[in-house]
Amino acid sequence: MKYIYTFFSILIILCTATMAFRWMQPPPAACDNTLFAYGIIADCQYCDCPPGGNSYFGNSIPKLQEAVDTFNAQQVSHALHLGDFIQRDFVSYDAVEPVYSSMDSAHYYTLGNHEFDVAGNEKPLLVSRLGMPDYYYDFTKYNWRFIVLESTELAFYSEEAHPDKVAERDTLWAQISGQPNARANSGGMSQEQLDWLENTLTDAESKGQKAVLFSHHPVWPLNHATLWNYQDVIDILEAHDNVVAYMNGHNHVGNYAIKNDIHYVTFQGMLLTPDENSFSVVEVFRDRLEVNGYGRQDDFTLPFSPENQAPQDILLDNSTIDELLPQGTLVGNLVALDTDYADFTELQFVQGAGDTHNSYFYIQNNQLFTNAILNADDSPFSIRLQAMDCSGATFEKTFSINATPTCVATDFYVYMEGAYSTVTGRMNTHLNITRRLLPGQTPISGLATPTPAGQPYAQAPWNYNGNEGDNFSDNDYPSNVVDWVLVSLRTSPSTDSEVAKAAGLLYRDGRIDLLDNCLRLSDGESYYVVVEHRNHLPVMSHMPVTVANRSLNYDFRTQNSYNTQASFGSKEVQSNVWVMYGGNMLTNADDFGYQVNGDDKILWFDENGIFDTYTPSDINLDGDVNGADKSIWAENNGISSSVPR
Repeated sequence: MKYIYTFFSILIILCTATMAFRWMQPPPAACDNTLFAYGIIADCQYCDCPPGGNSYFGNSIPKLQEAVDTFNAQQVSHALHLGDFIQRDFVSYDAVEPVYSSMDSAHYYTLGNHEFDVAGNEKPLLVSRLGMPDYYYDFTKYNWRFIVLESTELAFYSEEAHPDKVAERDTLWAQISGQPNARANSGGMSQEQLDWLENTLTDAESKGQKAVLFSHHPVWPLNHATLWNYQDVIDILEAHDNVVAYMNGHNHVGNYAIKNDIHYVTFQGMLLTPDENSFSVVEVFRDRLEVNGYGRQDDFTLPFSPENQAPQDILLDNSTIDELLPQGTLVGNLVALDTDYADFTELQFVQGAGDTHNSYFYIQNNQLFTNAILNADDSPFSIRLQAMDCSGATFEKTFSINATPTCVATDFYVYMEGAYSTVTGRMNTHLNITRRLLPGQTPISGLATPTPAGQPYAQAPWNYNGNEGDNFSDNDYPSNVVDWVLVSLRTSPSTDSEVAKAAGLLYRDGRIDLLDNCLRLSDGESYYVVVEHRNHLPVMSHMPVTVANRSLNYDFRTQNSYNTQASFGSKEVQSNVWVMYGGNMLTNADDFGYQVNGDDKILWFDENGIFDTYTPSDINLDGDVNGADKSIWAENNGISSSVPR
């Protein structure tokens, strides 16, 4: 198929010239920006019960609501409650849990010792009641690994939840006898959990992830509230360079210590005092955590040494668009992958291998847009992008953008006089079904010579070189196919204005199937539709047909073809039923598509009596050249077509 696209080529040049610098990007953002934030609550410890000392259990719900409202207002990525969500009674969860669950973002729990101040048969239900994935677990946000531990695993109060850990608990308890942290309301972590912690930190380290750990009981400094086997945990933490902080509750008055560059923060309990609250929003920066305390909670700055990693990849979620779309069309969304959590990374075009079509596109808000009208003939388009983080480290990648042909749907219909029956209102399928003489078919008669596969218009005078039907055999022809026709589009009646041509199958009802041919046309464009056949006069739409909603439709069956006063269009065989004139057997190029005359009769005379042959002299398409074909020729002798040659 051949196309004319000079207009679009000019548009591309103009768009490129006028917007050659639109894709240039500003320098990367400053590094000292909040990457994300998360919320922390410790020891809500709600129950519908009287205060005990300075602990106001029943006042925690409005305090919790204030914390949730603050977290929502600051759009934290998630929040964690560091244990002792209730004081006692399983039913307490029904009052307090819905408040915490009303957060706009994810919310997580650790288990505290008061979690187990419920009935023995209710203790194994705690994880499911709180929607926890397990007793200890981890999750990733912005390439930070958050590790939630269970400090209540080896404890006297959790025996019903961990019956298989009783022996290990008793052994550990005996080992710490006489130490300041040998308290029954504390607990320890099993070797199984410690091994999991080691593996989780190793995995996080291999992925360049910083880690923060959360639990109910502290592990440092050593005091009456510290975890029984605190040193086992510290040894694991200090063996990994990616650990930033360990955060916990339990000690309601709070605490802070730093040991070997790891921060240990004990958050104050929410339940203390009748009305003064305590919770925190932790802001994450590239080189520190900023603990912003509310109410009684102190502020902390927790610095760490960042090890900047260059961006590792650039992803484009779509690299294929339709051709001929307007300048400014969205191609796809860009994402720069950087293991430095939510590093501020800028994307820009750069010179280098693969930068051929950089100026055809631009980037805005990490989205790739077209900077020109793209033509599928020029596809693929190659661009080179660079991701630069706020420390100046870069990564470059080449992308290939494909513009796919904009194919329109066609709905063309035509009748041919030779095959049409005024009785049935349909055309016959004798060449296809009765005799199997269409190109590529195996004839019914063993004496017949098969017609070579391929559309029949490659020869003179059409000289159309399309490959439609090249591999056709019997199974490729539907039972209601009549023959092949040739369809072309012109921007004016003149043949030299032709912009597209394709061979197609003609069906009994007049429908033309152009097979997989792609007519690359745009809405609003208009074309004359021309249909040609081996032994019928061509027809052309009486006026240009406009492409609408990516569809081009024309029905020759219900209206006369293009015509002039000196020649003919279509033939009306019944009221409002029009057909292509039969008898134009095309014996020479001079009258091609123009006139039924004596030259056509000569061809019929030479082949009269021949059957089982795919030949132009078989005007009625029944596979037998005889007097019926001559009758059609005789009736139309002298008729000429108005379609310009």
